[in-house]
Amino acid sequence: MTIKEQLLQEIEQAPDALLVEVMNLFQQAKQRYANKKGFMRFAGIAQDESALLQEIESEIEINRELDIIRAIET
Repeated sequence: MTIKEQLLQEIEQAPDALLVEVMNLFQQAKQRYANKKGFMRFAGIAQDESALLQEIESEIEINRELDIIRAIET
C-alpha cells in the first residue's frame, strides 16, 4: 500500500474536527516545501556562478587578512 493510499484510508476514518487540523498542518507543510524548493532553485543558480562565488570568497579572505593586520597595528 502506498503512502497516498494509507493517508486516504486514515482520512476516511478520521472525524471532521481532526481533518481540519490535519488540513492546516498539510497546508503549512506544503508552504514550507515550496519555500525550500524555491531556495534550492536559487542555490542552484548561485552554484552555477562558481567564478563569482570564488571572487567573493577571495575578497572576504583579503578583507579578513587586512582586518587582522589592522588589529595588530593598533
